[in-house]
Amino acid sequence: MSALAANRSRTLGLFTLGSLLGITITLGVLLGLNAISNGSDTANNTKSTAREGVNYSPGDVNRPNAKGTVDRERDLGLLKFLNQAPSAYERTEALYSLLLSAEKTMLTDLLKQSNNIGSEHLQHTVQAAIVQRFAAVNFKLALSTIESLPRDRHNPLIATVFREIALTDFDGAVAHAKTLDETKKFSALQGIFGSQETLSKDRKREVADELQIDLTVFEQSSPNQSFMEEWHALLADERANLAQSADLIRLAHKWVEDSGLEAIAHIDVALHDSILKKAVIGSVLHRALSSDAQATLQQVLHFDDDLRELALETIARAWASIGPEEAMDSIAAIETQRLRRQMLEHFITAWANFDPKEIFEKFDLIPENLRSLAQKNAIRTLAKTTPSEAVQYLEDVADELLRFDLTMEIATRWSDKNALEALDWALSLEFSSDPMDRMLERQMLDTVLRSLAAENPELALQTALEQPADRMGLGLEATVIDEVARTDIERAMTMLAQVREGFTQTFAAVAVGKALVDNNETDRALALAEQLSEDFRDMYYNLVVNEWAFSDPKSLVNNLDQLPSTEAKFTAAMDLVRRNVGTNILTKEQMSIVRSFLPKDYNSETGRRGSESAQYARLNSIRDKELTKEERTQVQRDFQQMMLDGRYRRYRSDYRWSR
Repeated sequence: MSALAANRSRTLGLFTLGSLLGITITLGVLLGLNAISNGSDTANNTKSTAREGVNYSPGDVNRPNAKGTVDRERDLGLLKFLNQAPSAYERTEALYSLLLSAEKTMLTDLLKQSNNIGSEHLQHTVQAAIVQRFAAVNFKLALSTIESLPRDRHNPLIATVFREIALTDFDGAVAHAKTLDETKKFSALQGIFGSQETLSKDRKREVADELQIDLTVFEQSSPNQSFMEEWHALLADERANLAQSADLIRLAHKWVEDSGLEAIAHIDVALHDSILKKAVIGSVLHRALSSDAQATLQQVLHFDDDLRELALETIARAWASIGPEEAMDSIAAIETQRLRRQMLEHFITAWANFDPKEIFEKFDLIPENLRSLAQKNAIRTLAKTTPSEAVQYLEDVADELLRFDLTMEIATRWSDKNALEALDWALSLEFSSDPMDRMLERQMLDTVLRSLAAENPELALQTALEQPADRMGLGLEATVIDEVARTDIERAMTMLAQVREGFTQTFAAVAVGKALVDNNETDRALALAEQLSEDFRDMYYNLVVNEWAFSDPKSLVNNLDQLPSTEAKFTAAMDLVRRNVGTNILTKEQMSIVRSFLPKDYNSETGRRGSESAQYARLNSIRDKELTKEERTQVQRDFQQMMLDGRYRRYRSDYRWSR
C-alpha cells in the first residue's frame, strides 16, 4: 500500500469514528477546542468557566501544582474536557473526536497538559492517543515534545511514534531512527518492528544493521512482549499498584531473567511508590544474590546514586543473615573507598538489627572507625526487645554522649515494658559527682518514676521522696504528681500534702493546676495557689495561666480581671497575644480587651517585656563562654527571676529527657 493511500484510509477511519458522536457531543468538543485554543485575550473569560460546574475525580485528575495561576487555568482545559464525559467509553470517543482536527500547536499543548492527569491509566491512554495523531501531523515535533514529559514516558511514546510512522512509511521511519542516540534507537526499533508483525528475520536483521544495533543483543535486551504488555497493563489500570505487588514482583523477576540486572533501572523509573519499589527491587536482588552475590554487588555499584543506595541497603539486609566474615570479604573487594564505607555502614546497621549479640561476639571484625555505629545500633535493637541484656554492653561504649543517650534509651524502653525492673536497675547504679553523671541519674529516675506512677502511684511517690532534690531544690515527686494528675486529679491533690516545700511543692501544684484548667475547673485551679507561700504564688499563677491561655483562651479573656495579681494579668495578656498569633482564635473585640491588660513595657516585636530582654541576652550568652564568678551569680539570679515570672516553662524542655 502506498503512503498516500494509507494516509487516506487512516483519515477516513478517524472521520468515521468522529461522526458517531452526534450533534451534542460535537458541540461540546467544539466548545472544548475553543476553550483550549483561545489565547491570552480570552484568559479572563475562561478562568471562571474552568472553575464552575466541574466535578474532578480524585482518582483520575490531579490539580496541577507548583505552577502560576495562568498556567493552572490553561492546563485545566484538557482536564475539564476529559472530565465532562459521563463514562469511560464516551470519554474515549470524545478524545478521538478532539484529536481528529487537532493540529501541531494544540497537540503540543495537549501532550504537555496530559502530564497533569493523576490516574496513570487515563494519562497513558491520553498520551498514546495524542502521540498517534501527532506522529501523523509532525512526527519530529512530536519527538521533541515528548522530551518535556517525565523520563519514564519517553521510551514507550517514542516507540509509539515510530510504530505510527512505519505503518505508512517504513523506510522513512528507519531513516529517521538512524539519526537518534543509541537508547532512542532501541525504542524506535521496537516501534518499527511492532508495526510489521510479519516482518521476516532477515529483514529485521537488515533494519537492525542499518541502525548499527546487534539484532541478537536487541532481542535479548528487549523484554518479552507478552509479559511487558502485562507489566504496563498493571501499571496503567485503575487499581492501586501496591495491591498488585505480587504480580509486579513476578513480572519483575521475568524481566530481569530476560534482560539482566540492568532491568532494575527501568523498574526503578516505572514504580513511583517507595514502599512498592523497595519490595519489588528487594525481591529481585535477593534472588540475584542467592545466585551470585559477588557479581550482583559489582553490578549494583554501577547504578545511579539513588538506585545504588536502595540496592546497597537491600543487599546489606540480605547479607545480615549470612556469615559476617563472608560479607566482610565481599565488601573488602569493593575498590572505591567511598562506596566501600557506604556498604559497610549499611551492612553494620543491618547486622545490628538482625543479630545484635553477634556483633559484640565478633566485634573485632568491625573497623575501629565504625564501632560506635555498631554499638549504637546493636544496643538500641536490644533495648527494644531485651533491655536487661542491653545494659551489659554500656560499659564498653567509649563515647560519653553516646553512652548517655543509650542509657536513656534503655531506661525509656525498659520502664515502658516493666517499670519495677527498670527502677531496680536505675537504683542499683552508682553515679559519680561529675555533672554529666548527675544529670543522667536524674533523667533516668525521672523517666522510670513517670512510668511507675501510671501503674503504682504510691510506690512511685514514696521512691521519689527518698531521692535527694536536685541543685535547684526540685524533688522528683513533682514528676510523679504531674503523671498522676493526667488521669486522677483528686489523687494528685491528696499527694500534694506529702511533697517537699519550695520549688517541688510549687511545680507539683502547677501540674495539678494545669490538669484542673484542662478539666474546665479554673476556679479550683486558682484557689490551689492559696496552699503555696506568697513567694511562689506568682510563679504558680503564671504557669497555670499559660496553660489556660492555650487550652481555653476565650474563657481566660472573660476572666482576666478576676486574676489575683497584676503580674498574673500581665502574663495572661502576653500569653493570649502569643496564642492568637497565626490562629486568630480571638475576635478583634477580645484582642482589644487583651491589649488593655498588657504591661507598659511590653514590646510587640519581641513578644517580651523590656525587663526580660537583658535577662535573655545574658542567658543566651553563656552557651559558648566560661563565666566569671560575678557573671554566674547574675545568671542564677536571672534564672530564678524567670522562674518566679513563670518563664521557666520556655527553658525547662532543654533540661528534661524527651520521651
